[in-house]
Amino acid sequence: MLGSVPAPIVLRGVDGHLDSVKLTDGTELPFQFLFLFLGASPCTGWLGDQIARDEKGFVLTGADAGAEGLLETSVPGVYAAGDVCSYDSVVHGRRIRVEHWDVAMQQGMHAAKNMLGADADYDVVPYFFSDLDDWASLEYVGPAADWEQEIWRGSRADGEFSVWYLKGGKVAGCLSLGRSEDLAEARRMIHEGVDISGATDRIADATANLSSL
Repeated sequence: MLGSVPAPIVLRGVDGHLDSVKLTDGTELPFQFLFLFLGASPCTGWLGDQIARDEKGFVLTGADAGAEGLLETSVPGVYAAGDVCSYDSVVHGRRIRVEHWDVAMQQGMHAAKNMLGADADYDVVPYFFSDLDDWASLEYVGPAADWEQEIWRGSRADGEFSVWYLKGGKVAGCLSLGRSEDLAEARRMIHEGVDISGATDRIADATANLSSL
């Protein structure tokens, strides 16, 4: 049961074609199309009821979990990294969670260092990418929860551009297609909290060097 809502327990059909579902309360519902939405939740049963979770069911780490160690859970000595956890980002000034293997890898390495006594803030700016067949690769750093301004750099017609998302005069996120060098600069600016409110024209100029900003 999902709360007080009957849950499906049996799918029925004839000759390999599904046409109805039986619910936990005995109701049978016919259908023409079936959509399955699959997800996963952290497997923490082995920790009993000790583990603290956020409002969406993901593992809390850091101060919000009552933990002393960074990326540490509410269970002393147990750390979490990757998709399963949300964390206090010193870069963003808010709690975030990112689903991408690069973030999981970075957090895993950082958690291991903290287990060994580093006790350091996790301050890596999240990066993710998506390869679209063999014709394009989208890259992104951020993530930007919201923004006030967008700056386009490069050529959309040629398929080589970046979009800079600004909030409060600072870079909140950046999407790149074919301009990885822009992404590296944006990632640095997010990490350092660089105010670029007076340099938007320079950001928009695809030939401008951004390394001095």
